[in-house]
Amino acid sequence: MKKLFISFTLSLFTLISSAQAEETTTDYYLTASDNSQLSASLTNKGWRFQIEKDKVTFIVVFGHKCPPCLAEIPSFIQAIEEHKDDLSIVAIEAQGLDNSELQIFKQERGINYTLLTRKNQQNEYFFSDLADKLNWKGELPFLVVLDKYGEVQGTQLGEVSHDKIESMIQSLKQ
Repeated sequence: MKKLFISFTLSLFTLISSAQAEETTTDYYLTASDNSQLSASLTNKGWRFQIEKDKVTFIVVFGHKCPPCLAEIPSFIQAIEEHKDDLSIVAIEAQGLDNSELQIFKQERGINYTLLTRKNQQNEYFFSDLADKLNWKGELPFLVVLDKYGEVQGTQLGEVSHDKIESMIQSLKQ
């Protein structure tokens, strides 16, 4: 009887744990500007991108017509070049470029990180959840900093300097 109770208790615990894990995870299947696929999950602790495990991740919300957004692009390009093993950047264009327009924008500016358009249903779900979870009101640019475990470590509204980017990377890559 004791073994049956222990077995039942373990089964119940496993079932409850599985149900709780399902309740706290949302999966997204995103499409980048180059039509590559990117999987992301939102848990109660933060976002995880399948291809960028164990890296500091910046989620950048920007606009193609936003002067401060355009001004910080070279700093993000440089950061990826200098920290390719420790940093990933996923940038969401919020002013309405479609994938083909965004790919041209990426090529013209020499962008070396992942770009997403909102003009894709799954990308829009991700974008909406991001805005909702972080109480973002639409100001650009907007930076979300995730540590290598996918936990949100901070946000910044407005243009971020190269020195600030460097400081964030150094403090979180350890």
